Amino acid sequence: MFESEDGPLAYRDVGPVDRVLRAVPQARLVRVDGAAHYPNMEQPAAFNRVVEEFLASR
Repeated sequence: MFESEDGPLAYRDVGPVDRVLRAVPQARLVRVDGAAHYPNMEQPAAFNRVVEEFLASR
């Protein structure tokens, strides 16, 4: 799951996010600063780094 500095975790209860993180094996939350709704387009280098690290760990 990706999160941004202006995303839902900045404004609401993190309960739903916690439930997803517990339910999905090997899930993790990644915060991408400087991205609002589309981290892959707003911060492509950071997004790609996280995805590449995830894929390499499989």
